[in-house]
Amino acid sequence: MSEQNVETAERLIEGWNQADWGLIESLFWPDAGTQAPEGWPEAEDPKGWPAIKRQFERLKDSWSEDRFELETTEAVADDVVLQHGHWRTRGTKSGIDVDFEAWIICRFRDGKIKRAEFYLDKAQAMRAAGR
Repeated sequence: MSEQNVETAERLIEGWNQADWGLIESLFWPDAGTQAPEGWPEAEDPKGWPAIKRQFERLKDSWSEDRFELETTEAVADDVVLQHGHWRTRGTKSGIDVDFEAWIICRFRDGKIKRAEFYLDKAQAMRAAGR
């Protein structure tokens, strides 16, 4: 199952970069949840696909451009995948380019994401991933 979970986590990034909400929805359980990075402004930890989609759309609306450039994806357990990369963005109003180094932990149930956690701190991400 872990190889399938790795592929699913990689498809999540693909869906994000294309703003393909249908693809992303197909990867999540309807009752899934997400966790924003600690200290993230206007953070919320939505539960359920409609709330997750609203949060993702709100994030996209804050940037005139954004792309997550995936560097690594690895299964750290049968039901846990850890990803690392850079979220590169440009502010809509400011035009300022921003590069966030980020880690994503996807927790799975029966091949679909039940929880996606986002971290800007490597040590926090490693602890949460059990490493």
